[in-house]
Amino acid sequence: MPNGGSDCCGTCWFNSKNKGEAGYGHARDVGPDYCLIRCIAIVSPFYTYCTNHPHRRPERDSVPIGPVLTGDSSGAREVWRPSPDTEKIRQHLLRLLASQQEQPTSEYPIAAGTDEVVVWQLGEFRERRAISDLRRIAEFDPASSEQGPFGGNRKQLVLLAQEALGKIELILHEHTFVCQIRFAEMDEGEIRSALERALPEMLWEEGDSVWDKILVSGQSVVASVRVFRYEDPGPFELKITLRLPEGADAQQASFALRARVLRALNATTG
Repeated sequence: MPNGGSDCCGTCWFNSKNKGEAGYGHARDVGPDYCLIRCIAIVSPFYTYCTNHPHRRPERDSVPIGPVLTGDSSGAREVWRPSPDTEKIRQHLLRLLASQQEQPTSEYPIAAGTDEVVVWQLGEFRERRAISDLRRIAEFDPASSEQGPFGGNRKQLVLLAQEALGKIELILHEHTFVCQIRFAEMDEGEIRSALERALPEMLWEEGDSVWDKILVSGQSVVASVRVFRYEDPGPFELKITLRLPEGADAQQASFALRARVLRALNATTG
C-alpha cells in the first residue's frame, strides 16, 4: 500500500468505496472513491486527507472540519480543497473550540491535530463568535503536554490562536434595513422552508406563533434576516441586518439580500 499516512481517504469510512468501514478492507474494490460528507471525487485516496478521518474523529463526525489536503510519502501536505462554509459547519467548529482544554489529548501524530485545524479554520472564516475562546486558548501554557505516547504540546495551537485573532479582529459595522413586504398567505413552516431553500447559508428558525403573529428569522456570521407580522391581515416587516467591514457598500448588499428574500417568497415591497 502507498505510505502517505494511514489517516487518508483510502481508509476512511466516509469514502463511499469503503461501505462505511474504516481500514484497508475495500482498498482493492472496483469503484470510485467519493467523499460522502464533502461530496467530492477523490483523485488519489491514499494521499488525500481531512480531519474527519476516524483516526482523529472516532465518533464518526460527519460535519466537515477544515480543508481537504493532499500529500506524498515525505509527509508534506497542502490544501487541495477549502472547507465548505455553512452556518452548521461554523456552529460545529465553535462547539469544538469551546471544548478545547489546556492539556492536549493524545491524537494521531502526523500533521495538524483536530484542535489546531479548528482554530485555523475559524480564523480563515473570520468568525467573530470565536474571539472569546480564541483569546482563552491564546493564553494556554505552550509547554502543556499530553499524557499519551506522542508527547504533543500546545505551542502550535497557541500560535494559531494568536494568528486567528489577528485575522478576525477587524472593525465591522452593523447596518439595518427595514421595509414592508406582501406575499400570498403562508404559515411559518412554509415561509421557513422557502427561505431555507433560497438562502441555505443561513440558519433558520421559527418564532412562537401567538394568534396571528408570525416570525421567521435567519442568521449567518455576516447577516440576519427577520420576516415578521404581528397580526392578520397586513403586510410583513422584513428586517435585514448586515455586519460589514468599513468601506463596504451596505446598501447594495442589503438590496441583493432583499431581492433573494423577495424571490423566495414571491413577494413585493410596499
